[in-house]
Amino acid sequence: MKVLWTSLAGILITGCGGAESVAVPNCGESSGPAITVTLLDARSDEPVQNQALVVARDGAYADTSRGVEPGFPTYALAYDRPGAYTVTVNASGYQEWQRGPFIVSQTLCGVSTIPLAAHLIRQ
Repeated sequence: MKVLWTSLAGILITGCGGAESVAVPNCGESSGPAITVTLLDARSDEPVQNQALVVARDGAYADTSRGVEPGFPTYALAYDRPGAYTVTVNASGYQEWQRGPFIVSQTLCGVSTIPLAAHLIRQ
């Protein structure tokens, strides 16, 4: 999609008043996740520091994340992929958390990221 828009940048549309340039968004080269999930303790609302397994599933497709870095409670999944995602979180010491479907749309520059906060209940 980015290549198509870049190619369209040089095209001119000729109308009654002459040539007009086409407005093209400047998307850059970055990609983004369809879903981000921040893990929070339901009782304290503090970030969950336990290692977790987070899965975003859209039909037969599934993306799994074990975290960006230790101690950072936000997980990013399904880069540049629109779809209808069900998200499941399994963290040590907490009940399984599952929600969805979340509809992720395609935009001119990638996907519209849906940020989620998973309030996990201790076992």
